[in-house]
Amino acid sequence: MSTFGKAVSILNYLSQNHEPCGVMQISRALGMPKASASRLLSTLAEYNLVIKGMTGLYQIGPGAVLWATAYRSQKGLSEFCLPYLHEIEQKSGESVNLFAHEDKKLYYLERIQSHRPVATQFQLGQQPLFHCTGGGKAVLMSLPEDELEEHLSHPLERKTPRSIIDPEELRTQLEKFRRQGYSEEDGEHEEGIHCVGVPLLDSTGYPVGAISIVAASYRFDDKKALESGKLLVAVGQEISKKLSGLIR
Repeated sequence: MSTFGKAVSILNYLSQNHEPCGVMQISRALGMPKASASRLLSTLAEYNLVIKGMTGLYQIGPGAVLWATAYRSQKGLSEFCLPYLHEIEQKSGESVNLFAHEDKKLYYLERIQSHRPVATQFQLGQQPLFHCTGGGKAVLMSLPEDELEEHLSHPLERKTPRSIIDPEELRTQLEKFRRQGYSEEDGEHEEGIHCVGVPLLDSTGYPVGAISIVAASYRFDDKKALESGKLLVAVGQEISKKLSGLIR
């Protein structure tokens, strides 16, 4: 891995931890020599991308926050969809996720928390897995056959005992999702979390993103999933229709 790649891996690691981290902790977690980790952290600190506290522990610095703020302030899919995300949250009573699909990668862009928030592992900017998330499956079910086959040609990671890692089983499930118009996953990425999702399509029918409703499994039964799926289909079609005039 290049020096730049190592620096990015440190920033990613710090962004996923809620508490400041020491050099030894970072070096062990990333399989990096302590001396290398220390040098990279010192360089990152010079540019305010990390800050070192009085206890000697590191955390994400204001430089990284500035980048995140600039990214979120740019006009794009997130800004365009925000009113719809709020509408879905109000009607469903559950939290709503927005994903972008670009260069064959999935990005977690936005979350609108409901009055009954759920804690998940996702953080804005991360790249969630396609095959075991509601948003990811919504994209997969809308892909051209050659792109879908490319995704399924790689080993599928098992995140929980419920994760589907057999390509044939996943193909069968995606066909069901195409017929019903929305995707679904229940405890496949995180135990106790249930999601339904729909793709956001451009004028050619290609998925440029996805929206999902995320809730605790204990209160999100089949009836609620069906109601939420129908809501997403209606709103998703409206968004896609408007997006088709903007993305060509």
